[in-house]
Amino acid sequence: MVDPLSHLSRALRAWCRETTAAISVGFMILLPGLLMIAGVAIDFSVLNAQRKFIQSQADMAALSGIRNLHTVGTVHASATETLMSEVFFDMRSPLRDEIQVGILSETHDFVASADQSTLENVSAVKVIAAAPAAMPILSKMVGGPNATIRRKAIAVAVPRVSFGLSNCLASLDLLNGLVAPMLGLQADALCSGHGVRIHTFELLDRLALRGALVSPGRTYAEILDAEFTMSDVLTEALVPEGFTVLTGPLSNQPVRLGDFIYLSEDLSKAEVGSPVPPLELNAADIVFGSAEVLGTRIVDLELTADLGILANVPVKLQISEPRQIVIGARPGDEDAVARTSQIRLSIEGAQVAGLLDLSLNLGVANATATLHEDGEHCSSNPDYRAAVFRPATASLIDLDLSVLGLPPLNLLPPVAAALQAGGTSETVTFSHEDVEKKRTKTVAPSIAYMVNATHSIIDLPLGAVAPDAGDLAAAIVEDLLGLRIAEAQLEVFDLVCTRRLAG
Repeated sequence: MVDPLSHLSRALRAWCRETTAAISVGFMILLPGLLMIAGVAIDFSVLNAQRKFIQSQADMAALSGIRNLHTVGTVHASATETLMSEVFFDMRSPLRDEIQVGILSETHDFVASADQSTLENVSAVKVIAAAPAAMPILSKMVGGPNATIRRKAIAVAVPRVSFGLSNCLASLDLLNGLVAPMLGLQADALCSGHGVRIHTFELLDRLALRGALVSPGRTYAEILDAEFTMSDVLTEALVPEGFTVLTGPLSNQPVRLGDFIYLSEDLSKAEVGSPVPPLELNAADIVFGSAEVLGTRIVDLELTADLGILANVPVKLQISEPRQIVIGARPGDEDAVARTSQIRLSIEGAQVAGLLDLSLNLGVANATATLHEDGEHCSSNPDYRAAVFRPATASLIDLDLSVLGLPPLNLLPPVAAALQAGGTSETVTFSHEDVEKKRTKTVAPSIAYMVNATHSIIDLPLGAVAPDAGDLAAAIVEDLLGLRIAEAQLEVFDLVCTRRLAG
């Protein structure tokens, strides 16, 4: 009996002897193609790694450039150095036009500056990285120059500016009756030096905890819209800074921070406790802004002032609208407008040197400052523009003046006049050095006309009988305006830049 396995083995050996030559020939024919396929696979793997490497080099070079906005030279030098460092693959040194400065448009497209020799209004850097394609296998088979691989990256600097318009000393004088019961003599410290700076979002976080408003999905906009007592606001703002908050008549009155704080839209939508920029504000604006919100509910606030030859003159103060401070705004935001409070001061029947009965009604329209998109906000150059306010306006102020003669001048005709000081509109610029040194810029209308006009109006009918009447009245008006209620100090509290890749 024949063994089936032995028969199969003999048959296979016979077939192999007959086909070995054919297989060898076929393999030799296919070998170049197989090597080509293997080379292509290896080269594509290397090319894929090279593309990723070149892209990462472009990304890092763009970020290095945007972090060194001191001069155009520093941008190019830092980007080039980063691009050519840590080179695993051969990189080509960048050409001059492969590193550009410019801005990022609203559609997130890079727009190169027309003048590449300056950093004026620059907020973005574009880098093109290039290298010859690495093909270790195919280059030996095919020959000739390798193709060039190019990758681009765009880095952008996103500034956030916090600023306000106020006059701390004037606010302290005018609102002392509201603030003193809760702060006492500590209120003076709010206006000393550069004031007391506090972290905006730490304050909002503390208020959220105090008001039991911490819950998933709760945003900072909701904290600004919530009502807190005046005592809660002052406690959370000032106690961490070493102040003591006392109990006063208005301690339990409700205050909404959103009535005088503008927080940029994207930050207001951030959830409480989420990562946010470390933006600061002036504690005085929290204190006086809250007081002004309460003041709008009080018909007349009583205070006294020393005016010219008059001491402790009773003055009535009316607040129609509180100030507004701006936190974390992006340049060009049309809602990024700081303003002073709108107030009116009244003096009724002040007797001047036994000659005149003087009544004044002074209305002060607010000053405003709008953050413009221009500027080199994230530059490290101290002379470049950190913030540009256009327009910065000081609106009209009006003065209603009436004078009656006291005995023996009561037979003289009464004098009445309505005066206005012209408003101003200008561009106010802060350099990075200004912001670093906490400098302020004054925004104010001219008041010299009102003082001179007061002197002329009173001196004309009364000068012959009472030669000093015009001088006395003008001195009082000048001192009233000298409270500087028509003058505002524009201050940049903070400027924070985040730098990231676009796209």
